[in-house]
Formats: sequence, C-alpha cells, structure tokens
Amino acid sequence: AMTSCRIPAPPPDFVGRARELEELQANFAQGVCLTGTGAGIGVTALARRLAHQLAHRFPDGCIEIGLRGATAAGDEAEVPVEIQRLVLKTLDPTRTLPEDAGTLDKLYRKTLSEKAVLLLFDDAAGAPQLRHLLPRKTSAAIVTSRVAMPVGWEKLYPLELAGLSPEDARSLLNKLTPARLRVPRRAADRMLARLKHNPLAIRILVPCLNQGVAAYGKLEHALADSWQSTEALKGPQ
Repeated sequence: AMTSCRIPAPPPDFVGRARELEELQANFAQGVCLTGTGAGIGVTALARRLAHQLAHRFPDGCIEIGLRGATAAGDEAEVPVEIQRLVLKTLDPTRTLPEDAGTLDKLYRKTLSEKAVLLLFDDAAGAPQLRHLLPRKTSAAIVTSRVAMPVGWEKLYPLELAGLSPEDARSLLNKLTPARLRVPRRAADRMLARLKHNPLAIRILVPCLNQGVAAYGKLEHALADSWQSTEALKGPQ
C-alpha cells in the first residue's frame, strides 16, 4: 500500500501566504478550492504547501493529478474515468480494475471512503470534470482552477488568491536577488506595486536586475516586459 506523499514540494523560495494557509487549514473539512486572478499568482505552489502541511492526516497517500483544464481544449482535458483509474492504480498497482465505467466509479468511491487519501486536482476545467472525482468521508481534495466554482460546491471551501502582500513580495524579491544588486526599499516597493505583487512577474524581473538593467535606466522597460510576459502565459497557475 502507498503511504507516502507523492505531491511535489512547493518552490524552495516559497514565501508568505501565512494568512491564507491559516484560513484554509481552519476551514479544511472535505477540501478546498483555490482560484487565482491570472497566471503566475501562485495557486499551485500554495496548494502544494497546504498539501504537505496536511499530509500527516492522510496516511494512505497524497496524490497530485494535473487535469489540464486551462492548458488544453475542452475535449483534451483529462477524462474523469482515466483519472479514477490512475488514482486506484497509484494506491494499489497490483489491483485489476473493471472495464465498465459504472463499476469503476463505485470502486473508486468505495476505496476512497475506506481510506484516508488526499488528492490534489491541479488546473481543473470546471465542476463537470470534478463531479465523479471528489472523494467523500475520510478522504479529501485540494482543487486549483481558473474557473470559479459555485459557492460551497461539494463542500469545498473556496479561496480566490490575489497577489502577495507588499511585505511578502519584498521578501521574495530579496530572497531571489543577490545582496549587491538589491534595490532600495522605496524603489523596490514601487516596482513590486507595478507588478501587482505577482510572484511569477517578480521571478521574471530578477534576471533583469542581475543583468544590471537598473544601472542603464532600463528598469521601466524591464518592468513592462515582466508584466507582459506574465500576462501572456497560458500554462497552469
């Protein structure tokens, strides 16, 4: 039987989100649903951090499944029956699974109701894709999506993620930037506000600082490029 956490760790330079993590843990019963206001806001990283904090409550396993909701056309998003097979095979690689979808669905629900498993469904296409995937009873789910779910849907606690707090954004910038290249605090705060405290935009900006663009008066251009690069992204959050 699988007893380990198979959910990737968040980035080693993950910072902040203490308030959000406290709120999610306090309201975590059957699970939570995280949505974000645009690319790069850090929804997947937060979901992974939360999963690792909760892993001890799910001794039968923690599994992450990418549902490709935002990265594929509707007919290319992951099909629930294939996800059910993947989860059951991960929990017990030796198990022979039924071919019939209805029988498989019953086995999936029965297995998860008898075990304590945490499922992280990343980049969900929407409620229809999740309807046959969310566990009950002793198992739970963390869902990330760019699609807003109905409030209180399937007893998932909803949280819409915005940018980092100004303090956390400054902390991330300092963590990523060598001391010799650090920007004065007031200038840094202006830069970070321009980037709406978006963690991915901050990561894109840092190499520009490393190349010394600030010294050549090109910082405004670098800021604009950082934000445009973030806005153009179509991949998972």
